[in-house]
Amino acid sequence: MQAHVTRALLHAGEVIRPHRDLLAGFHRHQQEDAHEFLMFTLNGMQQGCLSASQPSGHASEDTSVVRQIFGGTWRSQIQCLHCLGVSDTFDPYLDISLDITAAQSVEQALRELVKPEKLEAENAYDCGVCLRKVPATKRLTLHRTSQVLVLVLKRFTQLSGAKRAQEVRYPQCLDVQPYTSERKAGPLGYMLYAVLLHSGWSCERGHYLCYIRAGSGQWYKMDDAKVTACDETAALSQSAYVLLYAREGAWEGGAGGGAAAPLGADPTDPGQPAGDASGRAPGSQDSPGDTEAEGMSPCASGRARATKGRNKKPRPSLGLWR
Repeated sequence: MQAHVTRALLHAGEVIRPHRDLLAGFHRHQQEDAHEFLMFTLNGMQQGCLSASQPSGHASEDTSVVRQIFGGTWRSQIQCLHCLGVSDTFDPYLDISLDITAAQSVEQALRELVKPEKLEAENAYDCGVCLRKVPATKRLTLHRTSQVLVLVLKRFTQLSGAKRAQEVRYPQCLDVQPYTSERKAGPLGYMLYAVLLHSGWSCERGHYLCYIRAGSGQWYKMDDAKVTACDETAALSQSAYVLLYAREGAWEGGAGGGAAAPLGADPTDPGQPAGDASGRAPGSQDSPGDTEAEGMSPCASGRARATKGRNKKPRPSLGLWR
């Protein structure tokens, strides 16, 4: 996977081919949706993985590299309030869409998504044990979480395509444990590594750009071919449309299991490594007070710094600019 990412950075214009087969529903010189582009691309990669593995006879959607990285499972649980019987349904996902109509943060939108819903009156549950329609509760939870979490904030209205421009806060470290089927001790941390945003007033016009966190921890603003370094504050204060988080420990041996460990190259010069597995530039040394506990992930170290009351700016990358 890291070799593929390196090739992609070195040949950015040639990564997705052929355009005509992959993006048949897209048109040149016309406003298209970046989220749709992402899902078309993942689907194309999925089909490519399956086609390449067909001779072995062992390929399936669940075992493809796309599913292993982006795939998770929802559990929809319905409980009859009469006999207390429980029915579970499991469905796969590659991304999670969040209603932000009344949400001020990603965590609030996730809480609303998994909040129990009561089924009654015309929407009552047809219980197979009671053999009649009865009141019930329904709840959606994350049963199996993905390595990479793609959160899509519903910025555009369904009918008019107008944009919801309100601020929705999103954290650098996201704990999804409260939204899972099985509560376990301790957090289930995800580290933010990409923020996609739309500049404009509707889905029919505007411009897309993104902020990317490199393996060193340095953030970059990607605006078409223009790439500039930026600080963490800028990356965390955007009107986000799509957020990408990577689970802590998803890629062992890189940045303490941090989000962008596979992306070890400097985006301004893909042939130049951005740093070693700890996020430092080659040959650099830690300054006093900069050393984190060995094996501590970015989310965990962030929580530790917050606990100690330290308000320290991110350490600059030392090997990115020549």
